[in-house]
Amino acid sequence: MRAAFHRQSVNLKNLFKDGKGLTLGFALLCCILLGVIWFTTFARVEIEKKLAVESSIADSKNVAAIVSLNLDEVLSRALLYGRIGRSLLEGDAKVTAYLNPLASGDSAYLRFAVFDADGKLAYSSARQRSEPEFSQLINAVGASAPLNARTATMIIWPPEKTDRYSWRVPLLIPLRGRDDHVEGFFAAILDLGYFLNTYKEVSLNSGSRIEILNRKGLQLAELSGSTLSGGGKAFAARAYTAFLSGTQVESVIPAMAAQDGIQTIGALRKLEKYPLAIAVSREPDHVFGKLARAQRQYFTQSSMVSLAAILLTFGLTSIARRRKKLYDRLTYSEREKSGLINALEKEKTRAIRWPRRTI
Repeated sequence: MRAAFHRQSVNLKNLFKDGKGLTLGFALLCCILLGVIWFTTFARVEIEKKLAVESSIADSKNVAAIVSLNLDEVLSRALLYGRIGRSLLEGDAKVTAYLNPLASGDSAYLRFAVFDADGKLAYSSARQRSEPEFSQLINAVGASAPLNARTATMIIWPPEKTDRYSWRVPLLIPLRGRDDHVEGFFAAILDLGYFLNTYKEVSLNSGSRIEILNRKGLQLAELSGSTLSGGGKAFAARAYTAFLSGTQVESVIPAMAAQDGIQTIGALRKLEKYPLAIAVSREPDHVFGKLARAQRQYFTQSSMVSLAAILLTFGLTSIARRRKKLYDRLTYSEREKSGLINALEKEKTRAIRWPRRTI
């Protein structure tokens, strides 16, 4: 075993003396250095992407919480108007002064209407003799009694119109007496577009898309930057459906929107008391766009360091080869010199042993 170890040591020593081992050593060291440089670069990029996603989701959650809180306040006012409408059904005609959104300055609502238990119109803030849109909603709620729609505190119906004002959705509140018997209905048109427009600056500055959904996942209104659009899109993903029908209040959006095919990053939040949810999301290009400049700088720096390492390795290898050639020349010269000295010594020895004869 000692002999084998000695042979290996001699072979390794000869390899380095030969110059090939030194070249291989430099090359191996360069490969290790390049691996460390690029592994660190890609790891840094991935970590920053992960942090950007987490930060974007946290921002989306904050915006969704603020929007849902304000929308909760708007819908709570509808319950107050509903109590006023019940007073009207009980015979207090003076309360009609409080059932006009224009007079009260409540721009989130366009018009109000009050119906009795039979669906007969008792009051219209638009002073109309009939309110067919609200009447259809009452009939639809009555037809969906097996789904316990009549027992709900508030019903928000998707708009039937698909015009540019499709974000104006009808809202219905059953008015119940002390025995929980339905005594009438309060109906209103909720202008979700007006509500979302108050967040236009937030959407523009953060690059967020703010959407209002019902509990079935149907989009009622959307604000993307300065662009307001009505409903129509459906969040058909199973994760959304399970979330909207479950008891969880907040969720993350890791999947694709159903119809537009755009990958989004954000948060989804339900209103606790009302059948609506808020989705706040950003596109990956916006989330990672701020990192592009820094990432280009990382790759540029890594490329420059890698090039310097390669050039340094090439330079050291060239120096090693030159030193090897010089060493070989010196060795050859020493051998010639040693051979010449040996030859002279031999000649001297022969001359001493065989002296010339004298005449």
